[in-house]
Amino acid sequence: MISHISSSSESKSQRLIALDILRFLSLLSVIAIHSFDTNRILHAVASKLEAWAVPEFIIISFFVTAHKLNKRKYIINRIKSLIFPYICFSILYLIIRLLKKYTLENFFDWSIVSHSFSILLFGGASGHLYYIPMYLLYLIIICFFTNHLVNFKLSKLKSISYITVISLICSLFLSYAINPLLKVSLSDPYLTSFIGYFSHYLPYPFIGIFIFYLYQSDVLNIGLVEKDLCKLSILSLIILIYICQFEYAFITRVILSSLIFLLALSFNRSLYSYKFTNLFTSIASLSIGVYLLHPLLIETNQLFLGKLLNIELDSFFITFSVWLFSGVIASYSLVFFYQKVIYERKS
Repeated sequence: MISHISSSSESKSQRLIALDILRFLSLLSVIAIHSFDTNRILHAVASKLEAWAVPEFIIISFFVTAHKLNKRKYIINRIKSLIFPYICFSILYLIIRLLKKYTLENFFDWSIVSHSFSILLFGGASGHLYYIPMYLLYLIIICFFTNHLVNFKLSKLKSISYITVISLICSLFLSYAINPLLKVSLSDPYLTSFIGYFSHYLPYPFIGIFIFYLYQSDVLNIGLVEKDLCKLSILSLIILIYICQFEYAFITRVILSSLIFLLALSFNRSLYSYKFTNLFTSIASLSIGVYLLHPLLIETNQLFLGKLLNIELDSFFITFSVWLFSGVIASYSLVFFYQKVIYERKS
């Protein structure tokens, strides 16, 4: 989901190992959100992770590709690289939903078929697929802003800072004023759900780009951010947000996600001396495949354990095992071997 920063940026940021690690942790958290719902304690943990897991994906993605977002060719290639796997997985999950409904309830749900176009367009085939069309729409919007609406009399940093503030205002307005009205007026539940996700996560692409230009301009002194006192201050703020249970508020979530990203960035340079961290760069390349695949493996395992073996899914051990073995180990293994086969065929 993320490509490397260009050579022009590498002189300053070099390899962003810390962001690869953060992306890995974010994906583990997303998998936890989709698998911890069967146990009360772990579900409470997942609700805490939900505050930053998806936002970090978005911030990282747009931070590392900020320098490419004014290039139409990059946007087109990015859309092409994601649209085929997205359609394939959407059709797969759609078929599974129909079969699952028919098998468990002996009922063929024609409403799924009648909404098939909307489901494919807005990621309604499975609860996690909204991310791909949302991400692609963000790319198109930001490409448009970059090429047409940015005031080039201002610096890029000033321009993107203004747009970031506007995105925050728009997100609040859409989330709390427009979306409630749309839920009443729109008959398409998949469109309504997509608009909700889109408006909620709207500021994060611009925050990622804003931090990138801040990072490149020396306004954000990375040497200062890397100081122990600064790291401790950021960590203290993150802990304070959780202690006070402020992570559920919209603005606080934006602050929390930004702080976690900056904290990860502050550790980047200190991680170069550890050879094992290079492993995360390879692991990070599997992210999109794991993201698309993991709910299928989790639900299959839960169905097998619960329906066929009559094992109670609400125990801590079973829920954690499903997350670890189905969501994490099996998902990463399958995607790794798939990519290896594809690479060997091409070579």
